[in-house]
Amino acid sequence: MRSADDRREPQRTFLVVGHFGGPNVGDEAMLLGLVEGLRVSSAARLVISTKTGEIPPAVVAFDGVEACKRGIVSDVARAIRLRNVIFCGGTHFHDAFTGLRLWYQYLSLARYVAISAAAKLRGGQALWLGMGFGPLHTRPGRLLCRYATLLPDEIVVRDSASLVWLREIQPEARATLGFDLAALMSDDYRRVSSVTPSSDRLVVGVAPAGVVHFPTELTAIELYKPLGRTLAELVGRSGGIVRIFVFSGGGIDSDRALVTALERTWREDYSLDCEILDRPDDPVWVMKEISLCDVMIAARYHSVMLSYLTGRPTVALAYHTKVDQLADEIGLPDQARLSLANLRDGADADTIRTIASCGRRPSLSLSDARARAAANIRAITGAWVTAGDVAA
Repeated sequence: MRSADDRREPQRTFLVVGHFGGPNVGDEAMLLGLVEGLRVSSAARLVISTKTGEIPPAVVAFDGVEACKRGIVSDVARAIRLRNVIFCGGTHFHDAFTGLRLWYQYLSLARYVAISAAAKLRGGQALWLGMGFGPLHTRPGRLLCRYATLLPDEIVVRDSASLVWLREIQPEARATLGFDLAALMSDDYRRVSSVTPSSDRLVVGVAPAGVVHFPTELTAIELYKPLGRTLAELVGRSGGIVRIFVFSGGGIDSDRALVTALERTWREDYSLDCEILDRPDDPVWVMKEISLCDVMIAARYHSVMLSYLTGRPTVALAYHTKVDQLADEIGLPDQARLSLANLRDGADADTIRTIASCGRRPSLSLSDARARAAANIRAITGAWVTAGDVAA
């Protein structure tokens, strides 16, 4: 593969910056949605900044896509040379952390500032697409957001609560309400929603989050362990199975250790038949596996999102404010939401069983979500792109 640094790039080449090329389903789903959405336009070529310098597997088959190795200095240099940069998705602008993890988050926000400023230095474009904002309570976090969000030519936010946060902190930001980029993934991938589990056994998918975003003395395994009792009530009579998904498989926010511990604990303490599904670099495979579940109990933002996109009955675990924001945005009923406090007290098995059987479904239709997500592509092409165009 020719490096993106080996030749001069055309003017409408964009450096795409995020957390790509690592084992995280959500990041790769957003990237796939962006690339799929741009298939209808020749207005942009993408140079994706990745952890390894290789094109991520999810988009390796697409034309007009290259890769470069991620690094703050090298990304700033590329932004100056290419003049156009896209920051792609994720709730990067929040400060719901403590200790060293909070300072790591500040560095991530500062990275946005440096690379966006580098692109603007030569009169280029900086676009922030599929973004989430909030909560922002610390003074450094709010100051970074206040000044950083004046840099982009356009910010497309993925939910109404994010727009409220952004307007409060920086009213002059050029912002548009859109939707998460993952909704732009091809209908060919999302048609797995028509798959109906064929077994009489109840199949429950669980996607826990290995990081805790609220004050508690309990570890993640202690928070999720009581869910095993509920799951035993759900699947025990049918001889069903619990499928535990790894959505983040690397770095400081990895779910792998938690998933491994939960599989062992639930199997030993509650005699549950469990299996681990661990391919966080392949969002299409994950969607197909989700489609084979009768119900998804999902904590990670994109585990809720992909379950929604596949049409599976979904119970959202609000481990973070952004999950509540997504649940509000898609119109997930209150009965289909659980807090981690519910898990500590023992979640209601009857409620989850009802959701699985009759489906209290979100009120936002997939077609409307997809139409809103097309705002991300319009920001790049400068043209009016419809949801039908994106699907073509």
